[in-house]
Amino acid sequence: LEIPYPALDRASLYTLDSAGQWIEQRAGDLTPVDQWPIPHRHPLLLVNFNAENPTHYMLRIENAQGFSAPIRFVSSGHVLRSEQQVSLFLGVYLGLALLGSAVGLAGALWLRDRAYLYYAVCSALVGLMQAAITGVGGLHLWPGAPAWTDRSLVVLATWMLMSLLLLNATVVSLAQRSRWRHRLVGVSVLAGAGLSVALGVTDSAIRIALIVPYLLLVPLLLLAINLWAWRRGDRFGGWLLLSATPIALSLVLAIARYLQWVPLSFTTEQGVLGSMALHMPAMLLVLMLRSQQRRENKRRIQGLDRVDPSTGLIT
Repeated sequence: LEIPYPALDRASLYTLDSAGQWIEQRAGDLTPVDQWPIPHRHPLLLVNFNAENPTHYMLRIENAQGFSAPIRFVSSGHVLRSEQQVSLFLGVYLGLALLGSAVGLAGALWLRDRAYLYYAVCSALVGLMQAAITGVGGLHLWPGAPAWTDRSLVVLATWMLMSLLLLNATVVSLAQRSRWRHRLVGVSVLAGAGLSVALGVTDSAIRIALIVPYLLLVPLLLLAINLWAWRRGDRFGGWLLLSATPIALSLVLAIARYLQWVPLSFTTEQGVLGSMALHMPAMLLVLMLRSQQRRENKRRIQGLDRVDPSTGLIT
């Protein structure tokens, strides 16, 4: 019995045995994955049946944010084939996230640019979010920590938005160009830090009410900053605005999914990470062009005593 919803709190399957006793199988975020009947990315419960001796089953589903995922009976061969396809997708995605983190750390050490450090942190958090959304984190990274499995997605999402906000503000040099806008970014990051603590200690039923305002605030702030930078003549502001727009749209779709306004689907489940997969390479390209521009500016400044900056001729 497959329930393809990794964020499910608990699924309990009760089977009536020959002695009239109910045997329980339990899976979900509130149960350690290593204690599931079949450790998997999402709840997978074993149905024992015998055509000659019919029995009864009862399925109980507990989820604080509502439930709209499909419930289906599958064979072991079907599970094996689907896992091979998912493993290919996850391997590519997690590999890109790891590569982005490595490039960001190398850029931070070699170029001594704080923007690359923010990029490395953001790439790592995107990879961890992918692991949390697909259930890989609960299966392989933290199988014995049900409390963290239940909270990991919202906490990691908050941290990712904080790092993305800092990265975007650093790329457009917001601290040097607009102090009050930079203070607004700092206040938003501090609010995200406090929110992540609150998400880590509150019950599942009220986490959505806590995180939804932040999921709306950060994309709007990103779009506003990039629009302002583009209108002020920033050569990278237009590209940042274009790459941040899919993130804002996917977050709106994710909020609608968690509020039960739209059903569960691949688009609603992977939309945010898909938009991030487009945004992070674009951000890396902008960082590389920005570094090249900064190196050229430093060379010009160092050569002011020898070359006239207006004509390029030797003084």
